[in-house]
Amino acid sequence: MFIWIKMEFKLKYFFKSMLIVLICIFVSSYTILACSLLFDVWFNTSLILPGDIIEPEQKFNFNAFISCIAGAILGGAILSITSIHRHLVISKNFECIHSYGYFLNPILTTITGVLAYSLFHGSFIFLTGNNLDLTTNSAPPYGFAAFGFVFGYNWDVTIKLLESLSKKIKLTGSPSK
Repeated sequence: MFIWIKMEFKLKYFFKSMLIVLICIFVSSYTILACSLLFDVWFNTSLILPGDIIEPEQKFNFNAFISCIAGAILGGAILSITSIHRHLVISKNFECIHSYGYFLNPILTTITGVLAYSLFHGSFIFLTGNNLDLTTNSAPPYGFAAFGFVFGYNWDVTIKLLESLSKKIKLTGSPSK
């Protein structure tokens, strides 16, 4: 009985350790991918994205969109890395249930990156009346990456803001007769 409990503890510890290694590899992989995307977009290297897939008139919008998403992914990656450190080193309370958050983080931060781009681009058009590609076509989209980074790093705050915004918006329609 005692040997079985001891063996079960070692097996559980082994699987937990393997899960932590897998999470670290996964977070490192999508961090490198996001950095490569930013490098590709900012310096026009065509390492990952082919250079001829987008028309020259829309190149800035496309680059800004990719920069915003990659920035959000990097923000989420930094949050994941600090969270891993906090759970493993500081509080020493990593549980296997935490792994879902690490594996879903790139999906969540990609969505927040798209949202950040939409809000930033839409507000620019609304406030100035100009499209971004007409006025800033030659400028690299660093600001979009920074804006996406903030959204990706603070995804929980972004979701709370969206919830409060959706509660404030009231859809009114004509009453049915």
